[in-house]
Amino acid sequence: MHSIIIDENQAERIYGMTSEYPYVMHTTEMRHYRVPWHWHEELELTYVVRGGLKLLTENAEYHVHEGEVAFTNSNVLETVMNLDERTTAVQEAHIFHPMFLAGHFHSIFDTKYLKPVTGNRQIEVLVITKETERGQKICRMVRDLGVLQKQKDVEFETRNLLSEIWLLLLAEIREELRSRPSASVPGQERIRHMISYIHRHFGEKISLADIADSAGISEREALRTFRKMLNQTPVDYLNDYRMSQACERLASTDETITEIALSCGFSDSAYFSRQFKKAYQINPAAYRKDRQAARETQSTAT
Repeated sequence: MHSIIIDENQAERIYGMTSEYPYVMHTTEMRHYRVPWHWHEELELTYVVRGGLKLLTENAEYHVHEGEVAFTNSNVLETVMNLDERTTAVQEAHIFHPMFLAGHFHSIFDTKYLKPVTGNRQIEVLVITKETERGQKICRMVRDLGVLQKQKDVEFETRNLLSEIWLLLLAEIREELRSRPSASVPGQERIRHMISYIHRHFGEKISLADIADSAGISEREALRTFRKMLNQTPVDYLNDYRMSQACERLASTDETITEIALSCGFSDSAYFSRQFKKAYQINPAAYRKDRQAARETQSTAT
């Protein structure tokens, strides 16, 4: 499993993605884990291997069950978590740049088959279930795409299979377009400004007024925008982001718990530990031990 790397504009830096081969598959076990709010230019097909996922965007909530697939469009701001907190979901995320299928900008593949999707803000997330024959086929093919990645020298086969999946996905999208609500562009701009500010300053003492000022709006409007777009307050988002960053540092650094607590904006380690256990039902030291053991097991297996 690879940690999510988010820059100051909440854009994800895709681990393993290269210009020579703009496709990668990430397998993630969602135990004690919530993917922070992020977006990326690349397209994404997520296959749920086990459990269930809840995907939240600025405009909607989507549930994806075991054996189903979620398509996430380019530049969609989203967060992902377990659908049921009592179970640990496992996902395979196939992330690819549109040019992986298009070949180059303005090719007929780009203008005819990809741009109509990537350029349409009505299309955020599409959940593919097994209720129809086409849905069953897409889910099966995305599962097979994951199996294919366990072999060597499968670049051509990967692109060919993904192209077949894309054609089926286009048919699904055409059926959904009329019912898709339009995204709120002003709201998107405001929320991105505020989230970007939080990501840059989460380790500092910041207030609701500071967050609102970053988007040039009032505190009341900041609250309204966050509740409408993300279904939470700016302060709740700030605290969640601080926790996600603390989780990452616990898993990947040798910093003390006190150092992590202070660098992530918590007043002291005792308060941080109480809030961490409340959020994840495990204390920071046990979480660090659990994640490090999981990484050692995965390293041994590979």
